[in-house]
Amino acid sequence: MTDSPETDAISAIDLAGHAAGWPNALVSHLEAHVLADYFRGSRWFGGKRRTVQQLRLAHEVPGSWPVESRLFLAEVTYADFEREEYLMPLAVVSKVRLEHEVEGKPATVVTQLGPGDCVVDALSLPAFRAALLAVLTGADAVAGGLKSAGEGLATVLEEGGKDTRLMSVEQSNASIAVGSRLWLKVYRKPERGLQVEVEVMDHLHRSGAFPHIPPVHGSLSLASEQGDSTVAVLMEKVSHLGDGWASALTCLTHGFNELIASDTADSAAVGRVFPAPMQRLLARARQLGRRTGELHKALAVTGGGELAFAPEPWTAEDAQQLQQATRVAVERLLTSLQAGAASLPHGCASLAQQVLDGRDALLAILGRPASALAGGQKIRIHGDLHLAQVLDTGLDFVFIDFEGEPALPMSERRAKRPPLKDVAGMLRSFQYAAAAALKSRPAEERSALEEVALAWASEACQDFLEGYWETTAGAVILPESSLAFDHQLTILLLEKAAAEVQYELSYRPSWADIPLRAVCSLINPDKTAFSNSL
Repeated sequence: MTDSPETDAISAIDLAGHAAGWPNALVSHLEAHVLADYFRGSRWFGGKRRTVQQLRLAHEVPGSWPVESRLFLAEVTYADFEREEYLMPLAVVSKVRLEHEVEGKPATVVTQLGPGDCVVDALSLPAFRAALLAVLTGADAVAGGLKSAGEGLATVLEEGGKDTRLMSVEQSNASIAVGSRLWLKVYRKPERGLQVEVEVMDHLHRSGAFPHIPPVHGSLSLASEQGDSTVAVLMEKVSHLGDGWASALTCLTHGFNELIASDTADSAAVGRVFPAPMQRLLARARQLGRRTGELHKALAVTGGGELAFAPEPWTAEDAQQLQQATRVAVERLLTSLQAGAASLPHGCASLAQQVLDGRDALLAILGRPASALAGGQKIRIHGDLHLAQVLDTGLDFVFIDFEGEPALPMSERRAKRPPLKDVAGMLRSFQYAAAAALKSRPAEERSALEEVALAWASEACQDFLEGYWETTAGAVILPESSLAFDHQLTILLLEKAAAEVQYELSYRPSWADIPLRAVCSLINPDKTAFSNSL
């Protein structure tokens, strides 16, 4: 909760647990004293590393909202005058209602208003979510507000049930369970045009080439003079055991427990004979590799003149642009490590120095002739693929969250990329999972388990790649040359790891050693790009 010292300025307003008129003093108070801190503390805000010049509740979206609630578009203006918009549903509630009705605390509490009231994220209130569903069915449309798209939504909701529950708030978007078999995904950062996730999933559904995604029933969009923007999508809930990340951590934890109990970690690392839970996960890694290959082949399927999904050749010019973008990312990383050397967390200083000392080797990776990276195609891809973006059904995987990298503008998320960008993301995710499982162990166990974690991560990446190759063998989306394949993948892994270091140093410094080790592994040309990177 953000307790602002300026609450005295509005304490005279008698809100009594609601704000029927949403007085100007309340809006001004939020803009001046509350929202900047709330945004910076929220997972969904993409501008944490930028200087905010102004943040205002620029537009109120009309609708039949509960008396205490309002739906705003918040406009963020940065120091470079670039602007972004975020969906900002707000509600005023009493302390009693805060205790009994508001879900997702404390993340959904925006600020306290004097002794009796609080402002909260309105998505945490069942009444506001019910109002959203009423708009989705078309039963409560208001001119100039939200509008729905989809067929038979009233019937779908009637059959599935309309009870709602806030599933997550600590993500880049909000997820709401609807009834027994539906979920509503609310995009915190709506952008003009068709949301890329809706576009990609619609393409996959229509092509019928990839069934491993949730069915989509409809969506909500906000109309404006600048064009419509998608703010929510209603999907079928997929029965699953958890996401791939949670499943990986569970299997690794059980495997590590067995190794410690039997004192066989050293022999397991040398012989790569892992406990049963870790072996099962390796088999699933191969299966996930096959599914990822199937996804890429399906995204390359075109019909009816769909230029937005038509594959294009991956040329030397494209490779040169990738090299240049990665070079900029590496130089930025080196500058950050040099400037922040004194404040690096324990265990990172020596790794950072290895990266700084390996500058020439890293840049040499980017100095290969662009023609050596050419070949294959650029296609629409997932764009932000990692283990948490797949649901584990126990027997298979379902892919979710196709909106791409949230920090990028919609135009860049819609751009065609080499499919190996998704591959690099998944390889890094397996490596991260092994490192995260290792971090969770008591300090005295880590040294015993480190080598087996390294060995397992290398094996998992190899199995994922083999599954991917099984599915994509001979596919024109990939380079014919194994050398071009390796060069592309190495650069994409370097690009990913460099971004991870910057992220961890900004938000989770104690984890920065994980991607730093990955960058260090790329400095040594005798080791493959996807091994020994914990």
